[in-house]
Amino acid sequence: MSSYRITDDLYRSPLREAVLYQLSLRSFTEEGTLKAAEEKLPHIAALGVDMIYLTSLSKADPYPDPAYFSRRQTEAGTGNPKNPYRICDYEHVDPEYGTDDDLKDFIKKAHSLGLKVMHDLVYLHCGPGEFVEKHPAFVKRNDAGEVVYNSWHFPILNYENPALKEYLWDNMVYWATEFDFDGFRCDVGDCVPLDFWHEGIRRVRAVKPNFPMVLEGENPVYMVEDFDVAYSFGWADAIRNLIRGAWNHHYLRGAYEGGRAKHPDETLTLRLYENHDYVNDSYDDRLDKKYSERVDAAIVLNFTLDGVPLLYCGNELCDSRRHSIFSLPESGMSVDWSLAETEKGQARCALVRELCRLRHTEKVLTHGETVWEKDKDLIRITRTYGNETVCACFNFSGAAISIPCPTGEVLLSARTETRDGTLTLSDAGYYITKTQA
Repeated sequence: MSSYRITDDLYRSPLREAVLYQLSLRSFTEEGTLKAAEEKLPHIAALGVDMIYLTSLSKADPYPDPAYFSRRQTEAGTGNPKNPYRICDYEHVDPEYGTDDDLKDFIKKAHSLGLKVMHDLVYLHCGPGEFVEKHPAFVKRNDAGEVVYNSWHFPILNYENPALKEYLWDNMVYWATEFDFDGFRCDVGDCVPLDFWHEGIRRVRAVKPNFPMVLEGENPVYMVEDFDVAYSFGWADAIRNLIRGAWNHHYLRGAYEGGRAKHPDETLTLRLYENHDYVNDSYDDRLDKKYSERVDAAIVLNFTLDGVPLLYCGNELCDSRRHSIFSLPESGMSVDWSLAETEKGQARCALVRELCRLRHTEKVLTHGETVWEKDKDLIRITRTYGNETVCACFNFSGAAISIPCPTGEVLLSARTETRDGTLTLSDAGYYITKTQA
């Protein structure tokens, strides 16, 4: 645990009890449009999630020179110059996805279903074409006046220019008010100066109080009073390796405790095993292709721990198709919606619905103190809030393990057997109980 904590306002963040669903438009439907995605909003709402996080949909730079492609863009092999994280127009939706009015309609429909919607801000860099031409002073330049690029071959925005900061602060308020977004996720946010975020967040929260902010980053200074949720790449990497059997649960515990020690007390951490980056880089080797039972257990673990669980689009269906943030509609790299009619897909949806229900009804799962018990064989976690304690056991060992059966009301279990006071967990088995003092 760290020796400092977040502000009281951040402790009361609306994300503390939330479940996020990342929706990447190019991957969510075959059409890849806002209108097509809007048709599936009732499906998302029925899962019980709280907020949709839309992957970047601002107008992407079509600049075709591959010298200005990121490495992963080149390796994707799609030939698509439009990287959604290489922006040329910060004020409008990319026509590939639809119109500004389509986005407003999408958000209105989401709100009518009880869903909130988060926008993806890409403020570290821009595209090399239109934006630089229109705003030549908004990008960094060397002593010779040449544009400075980062390791992804994108121009870096110049935060020493007050006009850039005003432009982007206005942009934040514009998205929040004109489109009625409910939160922002900030791409590589801790590489953008904290003083910029501090003022921008102040302005947004002046017109929309308690507006939640998610930092794609791990710098603890950003979490004290500005951002609601931090990423933990160490956690995501560790749980992916655990699912594959490449690491044991002791490494996972180390990743968890390392993240807790790094951040202020009570910091919310995003709990995920896939997002657009991991899926893009997995190509045809998605985790659900080989390890669906272990993925089930990992999802349950992410929902059981402190933090904010995130589901990537199609996770609820055991989708294992290749997705790419550089795909085109004709590429076929989208969620396989036929899985919704299969026993496997329906079982995963049912599991997600139950986990969302438990997050919303069991305060101990969102506010309880977490203790990761020392156990040589199992992941064993307790959460305590008031007079309630949840005990959660997970087996990722590869073999069945038997222990004395925990007492209490069983909240959730799978791949387990109880007999004569003994609980046996098969590989990928989990057993979660609740007791009251």
